[in-house]
Amino acid sequence: MSKRVDSLNVLRVGLIFVILCCHSGDFLPERLGFYVGPATGYALQLFFMISGFCSLLSCWKKGDQKTIPYFWAKLKKVYPIHFICFVLAFAPALYQVYSAGHEPWLGEMASKAVANLLLVQSWIPNQEYIFSYNGVS
Repeated sequence: MSKRVDSLNVLRVGLIFVILCCHSGDFLPERLGFYVGPATGYALQLFFMISGFCSLLSCWKKGDQKTIPYFWAKLKKVYPIHFICFVLAFAPALYQVYSAGHEPWLGEMASKAVANLLLVQSWIPNQEYIFSYNGVS
């Protein structure tokens, strides 16, 4: 029996379209943007839930139902990209601080860097941490 659910994948494509419309909101007619804007938050949440469910199905298809190996496999795929993006975002931030003549407060920069590298920067309820270095991550 196939664990792939095509109807969920079609729904994911539709949700991606809604999210894409929101990100290109400046190019949309105002009336369409009025409806797309509020729907984007729901579309994004639903997209993540469906993606997680489909990921779980693919894990079960392989017969690997253990949590820790699944977590490490996903982390090995995602973390190298995150690390490269962090380095690419950290270098210009450091250059900007030094070129402006400000001595960076190393403790703050280091704590933000550690939070980013551990992928917990959004757990800290401070905007300077959440959007530090690579705000998209």
